[in-house]
Amino acid sequence: MTMASIQAANSSRYIGHDSFLLPDKSVWNFWSDGQYNVYWKGLVFVSGILSGSDSVKAFVAEMEEKGIESACSILKGTYFFVIESKKKGVIHAFIDNSGLYHAYCTPEKVSTSFLGLAESQGLTAADFDPGAVVEFLHFGSMLTGGTYLPSIRRIGKDDVLRIQQSHQQITFIKKKGARTLADPENPSKPFAQHFTEMAASLRNCRVSVDLTGGADTRLVAAMLDRCGLQFETASSGGVQEYEDISISKQVAEVMGRPWFGTIHSASTFEDDVEDMFEATDGLYDLVYYHRLYQLQKDRRKRGIDTIVSGVGGELFKDFWWLHEFPFYSRGTSSIDRFVKMRIMSFEPMHGILSEKFEPSSRGLKHNLAKAFSVYVMDTNTKTFDNIFYNVLMGNVAGRIMTSHTHFVNCLAPFLDTGLARMGFKLDRTRRVYNIFHRTELTKINPALARLRTSENGISVSSRPADMIYDLPAYINEKIKRVLIKLGASKSKKASLRNAPVFYSKVRQTRVMNQAFETLKANGIINKKAEASQVEDKYLGAFLALGMVAARLDRHKKRTALN
Repeated sequence: MTMASIQAANSSRYIGHDSFLLPDKSVWNFWSDGQYNVYWKGLVFVSGILSGSDSVKAFVAEMEEKGIESACSILKGTYFFVIESKKKGVIHAFIDNSGLYHAYCTPEKVSTSFLGLAESQGLTAADFDPGAVVEFLHFGSMLTGGTYLPSIRRIGKDDVLRIQQSHQQITFIKKKGARTLADPENPSKPFAQHFTEMAASLRNCRVSVDLTGGADTRLVAAMLDRCGLQFETASSGGVQEYEDISISKQVAEVMGRPWFGTIHSASTFEDDVEDMFEATDGLYDLVYYHRLYQLQKDRRKRGIDTIVSGVGGELFKDFWWLHEFPFYSRGTSSIDRFVKMRIMSFEPMHGILSEKFEPSSRGLKHNLAKAFSVYVMDTNTKTFDNIFYNVLMGNVAGRIMTSHTHFVNCLAPFLDTGLARMGFKLDRTRRVYNIFHRTELTKINPALARLRTSENGISVSSRPADMIYDLPAYINEKIKRVLIKLGASKSKKASLRNAPVFYSKVRQTRVMNQAFETLKANGIINKKAEASQVEDKYLGAFLALGMVAARLDRHKKRTALN
C-alpha cells in the first residue's frame, strides 16, 4: 500500500481537522529517530512523563521491548497515534485506551475525518443506513458507535491497525492487557497517585480545568490544585446569573485560581456553523455544540492548549442507577427499563420521516435495548456502569472531546482506564450521597468541600454536621429526579438543552432551512413535512445531517464534472 492510498481524498481547509496524510508535519504532532516516524493528534502521555515527545520516546522504548500490542497500555490521554517503521515499511495506528478519540477507516483507508473518507468513496445520502440516521436524529450523536455509512467504521479502543505498505489492505490486531471495567488494574494505584502522575505529565501544557456547579469538576480541580499544577478554570452558561457560573467562580476563588466565564451568545450561530460542522465532522448536534464551541474558542484565544474535564465522574456516584433507587444490588438488569427511563424517556418523532426511515425510528427503543444487552453483568448497577462507560462516554463524550481537539487538547481523568475501573469497583455505599467525593474533597480542601453545589444546594463535605444538614435536600433531589423521569416517560417531549429563544433564532437561519430542504430532497423526511413540525430538541441534529447530505452531494457532482 502506498502512502497516497492511505489518505482520505480531500484535505480540509480548516486548521486542525485535516484528512489523514503521512507525513504532514504542519498539522500533526511529529517525532522521529533513526527507526521510526511518529505522528499523533490530541494529548498523549505516559504517567509521570511529560506529554508529547518525551512520552512518545518512552512508548517507543516499551514497544521495542514488549511489542506494540502491549506497549499501547502505557499511553494515556485522548489521541490518535500513528507509528511508521522506516526499516520494515509497516505503519501501526490506534486511538486512546478509553476509546474517546474518534477516527475512522475503510478496508483501504484511515482518517481522522469521516467526511473525508465518505467523499473519497463517492458516497452520498442514498448510501445512508436508516438505523444510524434515526439514531442520530433522536440523540444528536451516534449513540451505539457507528456512522451514517456502513462502509465506514469507527476504530475501536482495542484495535491496532497494521498497514504493510507492500499490500493493499489494512489488517487489525488487538491490544493486550485489561479491556473491560471488571478486569483487574495491574498495578493498582491510590486515587491521589493518578492525579499526581497526571499533573507531572501536564507540566508542559497550558491547562484550563472545566468548572461547573457540580461535584465532579470540583474534585478534579481540587486534586490538580493539590498537586501544584498551574492552571486556569473556565465555565460557560447562558446568562451571568447561571448557577454554574456563580458557583464555579466561588470554587476558583477558594483555590486562588484564575477563572474565566463564557456567556453563550446566539448571535454568531450562522457565522459559526461551517467551522462547527468541520470540528464535529458532521456527527454531532450543532445547536447543542454551539455553547461548547464558543467556550473552546475563548480558551484558544487565551493561549490554552489543554483542557481537563470532569466528565465521567458518574462512575464514582450513583447517578446512572437512579431509576433503580434504592435497589442497587439486583441480580438482574432490565435493559428495556434502562432505555425507557434513562436513554429514551420521550416518545420519538416518527411521522416527519420518509417511508424508508420511519420503521427504523419506530423500532429504535427495541434496537437500543438489543445493542446494550451485550453489556449485561451480574448485577444491575454493574450493567448500567458498563453501558455508561462503553456507550455513553465512548460514543457521546468521546465525540465531543474529539470535536474539541479542533481547538485544544482534551483530558478526562475519570475516564482513564485505571480510574474508571476504580470507580466501577468501589463499594456501592461509597457512591451513594457523593460519599467518595465528600471524603476526598474534605481530606484535601475542607473549605472547598463546604461550598454549595448545583445539586439542590448540598455541599460536598464529609463533616458529620454538613452531611446531616444536606440530607433532606439530597433526598428531595433524588425524589425530584425520579419523578421527572417517570413523567418524561409519558411525555412526547424531552427536556431542552438550551434556552427556547436560541432555538427560535436557529429556526430563522438560512442554513437551517437549506438543511431541511436537503433532507426532503434526499428522501430522509417526507415531502409534505413542514419545518415547524421539527421539535426544538431535534434542530441541531437535522441541521448537521442536512449539511452532511449536501456536502457529499456537492463533492460527487464536482468529481463527476472533473
